[in-house]
Amino acid sequence: MYSSSASLFELLCGLIVLLLLPFPSHASDPDPLQDVCIADLNAPISINGFPCKPASEVTSDDFFTDFSKNPTTFDVFKRAVTLGDVSGFPAVNTQGVSLFRIDLDVGGINPPHTHPRGTEAGIVTRGKVLVGLVTTNNTFFSKVLTPGMVFLIPRALIHFQLNVGKGPATFIPIFNTQNPGVSDSLTTLFDTTPPIPNEVLTKSFRLPLVGWVKLSVDAAVDLARGAVGYGAVVPNHEGLVMATGTFHVVFSEEVDITEAESLRFGLQFASAAGLFC
Repeated sequence: MYSSSASLFELLCGLIVLLLLPFPSHASDPDPLQDVCIADLNAPISINGFPCKPASEVTSDDFFTDFSKNPTTFDVFKRAVTLGDVSGFPAVNTQGVSLFRIDLDVGGINPPHTHPRGTEAGIVTRGKVLVGLVTTNNTFFSKVLTPGMVFLIPRALIHFQLNVGKGPATFIPIFNTQNPGVSDSLTTLFDTTPPIPNEVLTKSFRLPLVGWVKLSVDAAVDLARGAVGYGAVVPNHEGLVMATGTFHVVFSEEVDITEAESLRFGLQFASAAGLFC
């Protein structure tokens, strides 16, 4: 339960971000040509945006939406999304702004993705969220945020949000466009219609040739606990994982030796799995 003062603080922070973000000089959408253009989502024509529904049909309810309800269902990523873009909140049509409510159950993640048409600013309102982003020079930035803390994701950069707390987490992302779009880093490449040729994916991700498998191994050392974990993943030429394995031992060697031992573990594992002689 939140106190009324905490709720007011979160609302104030959200409104400040909302007000500061969409200055016309920085908006990614064209400037509106009228005060109000409530989107007619059922219009038979398609333009860069949506046509306005008749002014005579506009009501007070068109200007408000509800982000107060906690979700009852989550997707496979333990994530629930309440829409506040033009498809879920038609009042933002032509206004150069949109917002969402993202809920992450325990261990939930908003997987790596990009927004090709907008900059994202967000405020965490519940729980602990690890926010990470990768720049175009492959530099990774991240921080764990708690309620009241704000993050910024520059336009089109890969980023993610991960619930690292012991309970549910919620954050409100706001965009300087009515429709930021989303490009999931996984489905964008591996779930297209028609599919991207296997040769392109194989060469891009350095997958093995047809009939071959690739062995990837690594080791993790926990000096505080004196433990070592080995891991192995074996994909085929289509990128399908044929086998995975882990093994834990007591740490007693140098880190470099441990890395070499992980390779031996991987070879033994793959041989036992009958993947090669």
